[in-house]
Amino acid sequence: MLEENSDWERMQVEVTVEYERQAFIGNASGEIDSDKAALIAKATLNAANATCGQEAFSLDDAVMMKFAAGQLAVVLVRSNDGDLVSGSAAVRADGWEKAVCRAALDAVNRKVERFLADEEQQAS
Repeated sequence: MLEENSDWERMQVEVTVEYERQAFIGNASGEIDSDKAALIAKATLNAANATCGQEAFSLDDAVMMKFAAGQLAVVLVRSNDGDLVSGSAAVRADGWEKAVCRAALDAVNRKVERFLADEEQQAS
C-alpha cells in the first residue's frame, strides 16, 4: 500500500509491505520539490529494512524510463554488504508510483529471502 501526504513545503510517503501475514511500514520525506520516485523507492526500502530488522538497503537511484511500448521504473539499491543490485517494473494501470515500489522490491527480493533464511538458520 502506498500513501502520500504533502503540504506546501514537505512531502511524506508511506509504503506498507506484507510478508508472511505481517505488515512492515517504511516512510520517507523530503522537500516538496524532491524527486518523488526516489522518495517512494526509499520508503519501500525502509519497509524492506523493517522486514530484515536492520538497515540492509539504501537507495542509489530511482528513474523512470520511457519506451515506445510504455514506461519502466528502474531502481538501483546498495546492500549493506556493498553489492549494487537493480530492479525494474513496467508501469501498469495502477500507476507509475506503484511501479517504483515493485521495482524497489524486485531489486531486493532475493537478498531479503537470503537474509531471512540466514537469520532463521542462526536462530535454530
